[in-house]
Amino acid sequence: MNTLKNDSNTLKNDTNILKNDANTLKNDTNTLKCSITKFLRPHHVQKYFDGKLSKIIDVNYLSQCFNIPQ
Repeated sequence: MNTLKNDSNTLKNDTNILKNDANTLKNDTNTLKCSITKFLRPHHVQKYFDGKLSKIIDVNYLSQCFNIPQ
């Protein structure tokens, strides 16, 4: 029974590690989104979003991230 309990706890821990890795990836992606657009001036942003960059970065996210009025 203890072995089963230990296996269950190991699985739980592995699942939490996987969850944390997924969250880290999410955070890294959000950081990347901010980094990519950091150099853009607000009035240039929409111009870039009309091109290929719009497929990578969400305009609403960018607006919230940098407080850019839409």
